[in-house]
Order: sequence, then structure tokens, then C-alpha cells
Amino acid sequence: FLENHDIDRIHKLVPNILMLKHLTAWSFFQNGIGFLYAGQETLEKKLPSLFDKDTIDLTIKDKDFYQFITRLIAIKKLPYFAEVRRFSINEHPLQAHFIEATLFTPSGKLHGIFNLSKDRRDVYVQLADGAYLDLITQKEVTVSNGILSIEEPLILKVQ
Repeated sequence: FLENHDIDRIHKLVPNILMLKHLTAWSFFQNGIGFLYAGQETLEKKLPSLFDKDTIDLTIKDKDFYQFITRLIAIKKLPYFAEVRRFSINEHPLQAHFIEATLFTPSGKLHGIFNLSKDRRDVYVQLADGAYLDLITQKEVTVSNGILSIEEPLILKVQ
């Protein structure tokens, strides 16, 4: 999880929406349950009281981010996440602020790519050259010479 009753809201700690998207997608991609603390989906910055009645503002402040969360929830419900046999984080010692991980299931593999820098960048990935479907945007992305250009987080379907 990225937030709970013991720590500040993630949007307060990470005001950059693009970086917040990457962290949120990474938390959903990992093996296990996807966890949202009430208000996280609406970019709430105020941490509610644990001991007193304290309503949470669930007004959608950023429609794009809210839709992004709903897409992650839909992806998490795919059979891949219920059938995980192995989860691995691919090491890239020379590429800072970058996470690449693979979920192995009987239905196939999912490949998550998360850029924790603030800028679009080209990264070396452990994927064969070719086109892959990004489950978040439903768009095709291309790996060429082992390099992928990334700005938004990617969850790729690998055959």
C-alpha cells in the first residue's frame, strides 16, 4: 500500500501526478491485493482522524487520475493476478529510478514498467523487440533494440 492511517497521504508526499501514477500502478502490479485507502482515488491530501468522526472528501478532483485508478482495479481483477506462480523484479543496476517486474502465470506473463523519475525516458528492458499491448491505455508500445520509451506506467501483456 502507499498510504494508511499511520502515514501522510501519498498525494501530499508526492504531488507530481505522473510519479504518483507510477507508484500507484507499481503498488497494484505487485503480487497480492490492491489496496486503496479511502480518498486516495480522489487525491485527498488530508489524513482523516482514526479516533474521531472525520468524513473524507470523495469529490473527484482529477477525472483522469480517477479513471486511471478504475483501470488499475479492472486490471487487478484479471485472472493473471489470481494465478500468479512467480513474481520477479528485474534488476537494472545502471538505470536509477526505474522498476521492471514480471508476473508469471499459466495464462501468460504480465510485464510492469515503472519510471520513478519525473521525465519521459528511454530504458533498457528485458523484453524481446516487438509490439506489446499496454493494459492500462489499451495501446500498443514498441520495444526496439531492447529499448522502450516510457512516460506513463506500463503493464504489458506478454505472450
